[in-house]
Amino acid sequence: MGARVRVLLRRRPRFYVAVLLTLSCLRLWFTVLTFSGTTLMRESSHLSGESVIALISSEDQQRIKNCEKTWLQQIGNYFVFTKNRNIEVANGNSVRFNYMAGTDWFILRSQSIYADRYFSHHFSWYFFAHDDTYVLVDDLKQELSAFDADEPNYSIIGTYNFDEQPKIIAVEKTKHYLTVASRGAMRILWQRISEDHRGCDMKGNIDTCLSGVSKLSLEQDTHEKYRYFIVNRHFGNFEMSQYTKEHGAYNDGAQVLSRLSESLISLHNLNSDDIEIFDILLNRVRVWPKA
Repeated sequence: MGARVRVLLRRRPRFYVAVLLTLSCLRLWFTVLTFSGTTLMRESSHLSGESVIALISSEDQQRIKNCEKTWLQQIGNYFVFTKNRNIEVANGNSVRFNYMAGTDWFILRSQSIYADRYFSHHFSWYFFAHDDTYVLVDDLKQELSAFDADEPNYSIIGTYNFDEQPKIIAVEKTKHYLTVASRGAMRILWQRISEDHRGCDMKGNIDTCLSGVSKLSLEQDTHEKYRYFIVNRHFGNFEMSQYTKEHGAYNDGAQVLSRLSESLISLHNLNSDDIEIFDILLNRVRVWPKA
């Protein structure tokens, strides 16, 4: 074989050198394209402690844009998963794939497979969320610093009921939560998904797939107050007068604030304006004591 190549090179040296150079360039291009997901990653220099990455599902351009300008900026490392071809991501890290609306487990499962392929074991903690979520990154990182990232731990912060199989999309929208998994938990998740472990198929969920793995209770503080807040909008025409007429007094839901912890971790069911407003309230407004 080697002798034949040498003979061909003697007969038409320029042609075969050009072919070899072309093949080398194609191989280099393929390598860059294949690993672009990894080379685009950048470590966040302004965050201390454990390295984290956020994997976000989004269908709304303005909402994901505001997430990028606020809490995702504090993380630095994030990927946006979407089926909307028109969505543009500031850092260029976007993954487009088709999925049915409301299939949360399918999305998280796909995100996990992608993470395993391109940057497995690279990060200490993995955050999974929708673009209607706002995460108080420093508070959550402070909470996670008490745990070893190589130990299998995960947590779900928010409202969910995996035992209830949604029949319509509207039911799925009542679920608002943030999923956090350590590197140790992700190793188990990747292995079980690759082995078609029971509970990890399309009918499963993260609880069934990570059965037996330690589940951290981060959704409440030591006083049993909630560390997440879900914005519920119920305003309509004549709502106040109609509700007062039927119940004798108007209930605006303000009592829920008394059940909130002073150390919030996440906010859910936000629109694009909410994300900016809460970012200002939580991070930019400072109340100075009187002199």
